[in-house]
Amino acid sequence: MSWNISFAALTACILGILLVFYFTRPRFQIHLNIVFFHLLVFQVLTLFIDIISSYLDSNYEHWPFALLYVANILYFVMFYSRSFLFYRFILVVPAEKKPAEWTVYINTFTYLFCVALAVISPWFHSIFWFDKYGYHVGALYDCLYVALAVHIITCCYILFINFEEMNRQVQLWLWISVGFIAAGTIIRKLLPTVLVMNTFFLFAILILFLAVQNPDRYVDGRTQCFNARAFQMILRERLERKQYKTLFAFAINRYNDKREIYSSSMTDLALEEIGVFLKNEFPSAEKFYLRNGQFVLLLNNKLSAEYVHGIMKERFNNLWNIRGARIYFNISQIVIDADLMSYGYDAVQDCVYAALDTGSAESDGFGNGSLNRIEKNSFDRITRQVNVRHVLATSIQENSVEAWLQPIIDAETGKIVAAEALARIRDKKLGLIPPVEFIALAEQNGMIGVLGEQILATVCSYFADRNLYQKGVKWINVNLSPTQCLDVNLPDIITNIVDSYRIPHSCVHLEITEEAMVDEAVLKVQMDALVSNGFVFALDDYGSGFSNITRVKNLPFVNIKLDKQVVRNHFQKPDNILPATVKMFTDRGQTVTAEGVETEEMAHLLRDMGCTHLQGFYYSAPIPITEFEQLLKDN
Repeated sequence: MSWNISFAALTACILGILLVFYFTRPRFQIHLNIVFFHLLVFQVLTLFIDIISSYLDSNYEHWPFALLYVANILYFVMFYSRSFLFYRFILVVPAEKKPAEWTVYINTFTYLFCVALAVISPWFHSIFWFDKYGYHVGALYDCLYVALAVHIITCCYILFINFEEMNRQVQLWLWISVGFIAAGTIIRKLLPTVLVMNTFFLFAILILFLAVQNPDRYVDGRTQCFNARAFQMILRERLERKQYKTLFAFAINRYNDKREIYSSSMTDLALEEIGVFLKNEFPSAEKFYLRNGQFVLLLNNKLSAEYVHGIMKERFNNLWNIRGARIYFNISQIVIDADLMSYGYDAVQDCVYAALDTGSAESDGFGNGSLNRIEKNSFDRITRQVNVRHVLATSIQENSVEAWLQPIIDAETGKIVAAEALARIRDKKLGLIPPVEFIALAEQNGMIGVLGEQILATVCSYFADRNLYQKGVKWINVNLSPTQCLDVNLPDIITNIVDSYRIPHSCVHLEITEEAMVDEAVLKVQMDALVSNGFVFALDDYGSGFSNITRVKNLPFVNIKLDKQVVRNHFQKPDNILPATVKMFTDRGQTVTAEGVETEEMAHLLRDMGCTHLQGFYYSAPIPITEFEQLLKDN
């Protein structure tokens, strides 16, 4: 039997180019990269041992049987190992869902069983054997195809169960790579004497390299440090494997201002110099550039945070000479000790980004001389934020966010005439979570729109079902976030929800905080559209944010709600500011609601001052929507 090695020669050339590129680029040590490295090594070994064993088999009469058996055993061991490593790589790629353990056992058993069959072939002729007529296929040779089929089917199963979690483009290329292995298996079965399987495997490996393993995907082009994607991958794996290292990070203070002062091109050149400096000073540390002048170093046991801090302090107290220009950077430095890394990936990552963002905002008069060591209480706070974020996502997905109501009182009659809707989420472990903990998270995660729509729908349903209007409740206040106010579809969304419950639009008052008034032009368009549909607007928390009477005057607010801190400050140190403010709005025909009413005396004085409505704990704290009717009866 003779073999055609023409495909093997071409494969060797392409493989050589891939190896040169791969080994001349920076790489970081995570399990996925290690598996790919081993896959490359076994591809090389399989290819060359295949060529050697094929040559020996074609000229068997010139070589001793012992050599022929050793060469072929090595080839089959390499062949099975390469297939198994390909499966292991596909297994490691998804970060979310892993297949059941029995699939791992089946693949491992199949691999070891086939290797054993190859090793015992000289005695039992299981996979192959030789006699004076040359090479012969053994009785169990087709186990080779069974092993390949097991690996291919498992790879398809892994990709299928991770369909929703994985990046679509990456997943497509992984499917194509598996397809190449399947096609190569079929062709090898049909053309056993043509060394084509190595070519198909090389194409599959090349796809894995370009789609997942290309080092350039994990390196920042300016600093030549690993990028944020690499940091997240390494951090996740280190913590999952309990390989804790001290984390040192620093941020350039007022980074965006520096880019404007020195120009983007000069700042990028400075970042390049910083990357070179880190590489030369700390060669054993893993170095990352995250974003906006933020760097992270994972230190080994030979480097202490204090030592790194000293080197950084000395260097950044001096100027950076960039093409004749003198650039000065002030930095904030933080350290997270290895023993705190046990808090887990989410908490550590969030803590790092939060601390660096705070450092980036620091003024130039702060930072170089100090080292901020993140303590346990910071992690406790961040851990709770992470947990709250998960509960929030689940609550919104399950539409289980609770609507609570706080009554709004007519200042003259003392009767409940309206209520403000407030969101609450509940968790078995965390208990009742107030909005101060999750509203900002909802805005950051892009969930605030859905959250607001769910609260509006819940309140409208309750208002209609309980016939609150006939019971004296003339309207419900519903809060709009700044993010919602920028949604061009907001008027249609609100109108459609309210119309679905057949409620008069005037029964829904939309509260907007001063913070939402930053983009006045956009906000006016949104408000005018909703006002033309019959909705009413209230300005919430007046006096706490971007106070601008001109903007208040230009926008169609019917009601002004005085922030509770403004009210409290007046009663702590009375003056004419609050009475004048109330008179100014009432003279313009606007109603005024005083928030934070805590005593009967405050209620009387605010009424005498001219406030038309009152709200606060003196009357009632926010209560679950199911308890509101009882409050109405008591009132």
